[in-house]
Amino acid sequence: MTLKDFVEHFYLKYIEEKRASTRKSYKEIWDNHISERVGHIRVREFRTVDASRMLKAIASEKKT
Repeated sequence: MTLKDFVEHFYLKYIEEKRASTRKSYKEIWDNHISERVGHIRVREFRTVDASRMLKAIASEKKT
């Protein structure tokens, strides 16, 4: 299962119990910053270092 499948079929359903503004924010972050970068990776292959590199890349793009 890819991260995209996991997030869209399980995680986003799990956060339905959160406030509407929180749900909207989480969905926008996924759509705008994360999905294209790591959505294709299988859940079992996604490591902490992958998340760290992704976050550093996002931060460096925002600085410029």
